[in-house]
Amino acid sequence: MTTIEAGTLPRLKERYLNVLRPQLQEELGLANVMQVPRLEKIVLNCGVGRAPSSSPSSRAPSATSS
Repeated sequence: MTTIEAGTLPRLKERYLNVLRPQLQEELGLANVMQVPRLEKIVLNCGVGRAPSSSPSSRAPSATSS
């Protein structure tokens, strides 16, 4: 597990701990905080859309010889 400097908790984790976890605990009717489901990993996919047709990586290599 990575260490985080004091006072620099990631925003999503802070929101989960302070807002979502208490709501989940109440909604699920759990008596103990340790019974609330935890987040293990958050993955954000930042797609860039279609690749430009003029980029070298989008062109197939040509089989012509000189």
